[in-house]
Amino acid sequence: MADIERRQDRLEDAIERLTNVSIDLKQIVAVHEQRITQTEKDTNNLFKILETRRTEFEQKLKEYKEINQNIEKELNTEINDLKKEFKELTSKNSNKISQLEKYIWMAIGGGIAASWIISYIFKIGSKLM
Repeated sequence: MADIERRQDRLEDAIERLTNVSIDLKQIVAVHEQRITQTEKDTNNLFKILETRRTEFEQKLKEYKEINQNIEKELNTEINDLKKEFKELTSKNSNKISQLEKYIWMAIGGGIAASWIISYIFKIGSKLM
């Protein structure tokens, strides 16, 4: 009988140890569930933050594209205006240059005519003398 009581004591000790282990396992599982729950919350928060940043980035990208297009349009119109102004100035300058060339050729022709007349006058004057 003593053998049965010893076995019962051992069984009671084993049951008590298993109960303690079961309680410890429940606590460990509860802690892990809390960690998993917190990790899921953190992950969801991160996804929300990432989505917010992505939409903000897309919004700013659209704004920058619009600004860039506006600047490009302004630059194109300014370049075209400068081209027109350059063409006008070039044509004005070419007209002035052609007029100056005309006056230079007229002066050269007048100088040649004057020198011919002067040489003719000297010839006539040398014959008269």
